[in-house]
Amino acid sequence: MSLLASTDIELKEIPSCPLDLLDIFAKAGWNLNDGETICYLPLGDKDDFSWKFVPLTSVAIVKRELAKKIVTSELIGICITWKDSQVGGQLLYNVQIKKLSFVWNINRRRKSGSDRETDFSWYEEKIIKTLNEGGLQLLSVNSKDID
Repeated sequence: MSLLASTDIELKEIPSCPLDLLDIFAKAGWNLNDGETICYLPLGDKDDFSWKFVPLTSVAIVKRELAKKIVTSELIGICITWKDSQVGGQLLYNVQIKKLSFVWNINRRRKSGSDRETDFSWYEEKIIKTLNEGGLQLLSVNSKDID
């Protein structure tokens, strides 16, 4: 049986340019390197979650495509990992609802002594610090493991 680990964060406001979120994450140490590729939800995905993988050199192309998704009110989805750890997951957000969702599915960190329970403190410490340093006000943080 597979386990889904997620964190949902409600924000008071999304930056006026939602792509600035990617810059906030990059400045803090998060990157788009998912196994030497960038993984994201392409334009026109229509909530099918058909993730697209492109070379790391395609950052500008990916950002242009994500900008178009914002204009068409599509769900933004991009994989992020922490520094050189190759630990991270999928960042999902829709500008209208001011909520960030993270699915921790890239080399998920587990609590010491557990092969199932996610070490949410590891993720939350990094994500909350990132958002605070980016000047974003958090209204709520909710992390959970789901069987």
